[in-house]
Amino acid sequence: MIERAGWALGVGIGNAASGINPQGFVLGGGVTKAGEPFLAVARRVARQTALPEVEFDIVCAALGDLAPFWGAVALAEDLLDC
Repeated sequence: MIERAGWALGVGIGNAASGINPQGFVLGGGVTKAGEPFLAVARRVARQTALPEVEFDIVCAALGDLAPFWGAVALAEDLLDC
């Protein structure tokens, strides 16, 4: 199950990378708790799926599970500053 979920995430990231050519993807929240085997599959499949000339990194958010929360706080602060 871990490998299949990593494969699905990798395909999604690889397709997104081909379309927008980002420098990297930051994974946060619960997905980071799946561990290195999950992330290794996602990284491998993302690179296989993306166009060969597209280079990007996939890293875990430094805040782990709190990343979505602090992202929402930052968004709310930006909206309130209008």
